[in-house]
Amino acid sequence: MGEGIGVSRVYLFEADWGKETASNTFEWTAPGITPQKENLQEIPVAEFTWWVDRLKNRDVINYRYIEDISDEKTKEILRPLEIKSLLVLPLHVERDLYGFIGFDDCLKNREWSEADINLLQLAARIISEYIQRKKFEEKILFLSCHDQLTGLYSRY
Repeated sequence: MGEGIGVSRVYLFEADWGKETASNTFEWTAPGITPQKENLQEIPVAEFTWWVDRLKNRDVINYRYIEDISDEKTKEILRPLEIKSLLVLPLHVERDLYGFIGFDDCLKNREWSEADINLLQLAARIISEYIQRKKFEEKILFLSCHDQLTGLYSRY
């Protein structure tokens, strides 16, 4: 997907609402771009509440130039990643914010076209549906081998 739209980095963050953190769980980088996955683990959600609030409202976060972001703490996180432009799309599973998928351009200030955004929103919805289906399958598998009341293993 990253090659197809010509970005520097594509990543998937998953939220852990019990810990109030978000972590980069998947990352693709273009040749010559430094991977950042290891640097972006268990980031406290409190450090970028405006970002999470927008994603919970299903808003797209789109900045041609990251210095246009009004929140200084967010810019402190993004600057070392050498990001010039970014596009972030929410991932919702069963109406709740699950995480987000992001696209960075580290080489130029990119203006995202409406067609690009629409296509990537469709991809984000497909990813959300896949995650929801996998969670449902895991639940069915668990219930097929465990007592519903106690949760104890009950396969004969």
